[in-house]
Amino acid sequence: MAGLDTETLTGLMREYGPRLLLFAGTWTRHPEDAVQEAFLALALRKTVPDHTTAWLFGAVRQQALQMVRAECRRERRQLEVGKSVAGPPQTLLAADQRLDAETALAILDVEHREIVVARIWGGLSFEEIGRLTGVSAATAWRRHEEALAQLKNRLEDQ
Repeated sequence: MAGLDTETLTGLMREYGPRLLLFAGTWTRHPEDAVQEAFLALALRKTVPDHTTAWLFGAVRQQALQMVRAECRRERRQLEVGKSVAGPPQTLLAADQRLDAETALAILDVEHREIVVARIWGGLSFEEIGRLTGVSAATAWRRHEEALAQLKNRLEDQ
């Protein structure tokens, strides 16, 4: 099977780009870079993954985690020489959409947040989420339900 054509890749970027930005924002202050690197890796593949959406979420997660490690190293070096780290990133999502999603998801821990984003915005199955996060499908489902209950309780309290 040949790689992706430009039209298909563009369609994937339009459909999943904002969702992947939200997902990458779980870990890194520069989600655009993680998403861009994932799409670049997809474009360079000689074959199309069987489950492109799940592959993209996995690639974004891996890239974002690598970026976090690099950011930590960079911050340590900058602190040693007394330099400050740059401010918040600009995103491809509309500011109000990102703020609403981030505000709602901020009450969740990373494990629960990544599952909610992968399920709701990514449309991944619990089996795919389990493979992505290294847990069973049942654990992914349970964490998703716990996260939704936390969000519901928070909304009811307001």
